[in-house]
Amino acid sequence: MNELVAKSLLALWLAQQDTEVHLSPNEESALEDIEYRLALRPDTWESIEKDLMALIQGNANLNQAFQEVRPKLDEMDKEELLDLLPSETEQEATPDTSDVVTYDSVASANKSAKGSGVLEQLLVQLRREISLQITDAQLATVASSQESSLQQAEDDDAAFDLACALVDELELGWDSEWQQAAITDWEASG
Repeated sequence: MNELVAKSLLALWLAQQDTEVHLSPNEESALEDIEYRLALRPDTWESIEKDLMALIQGNANLNQAFQEVRPKLDEMDKEELLDLLPSETEQEATPDTSDVVTYDSVASANKSAKGSGVLEQLLVQLRREISLQITDAQLATVASSQESSLQQAEDDDAAFDLACALVDELELGWDSEWQQAAITDWEASG
């Protein structure tokens, strides 16, 4: 899934956490259907997005919360999004059935009361994908840096070879005495 999908789903998830947002049983059922369709066929986001946006716009409180969250997410980069996405450990945690509300991640109040868990699974999957993209980018940077260092070393070796050839060609100091001293020093250091 792409970053646009991630931000839309994260905005929906965060909007659902708002205490003012209440979904009717029909809306919950429709949302679960949309989530399952997306989980089964993430490549059909364009058609699913239309249904999702219609559902969001049909619920005034959900739409307001979504519209407040979405622009803030659009300004974030991938690493900032990772901080907001639920992790596998948060998803695997068993819901607390007591009346005590806990905050285990950003805006996660009422988590056990809302959502089927499919949305959370999708967000965890998105977290993994974004983490891999960030890791791949970091590895590419390291590889580029190593390649640059290797190229610099090769350039230095070529320059040294050229300098030695010029010293030899112009007979600028490699007489037999100096040469023997250099060989002796080299053998002693080895």
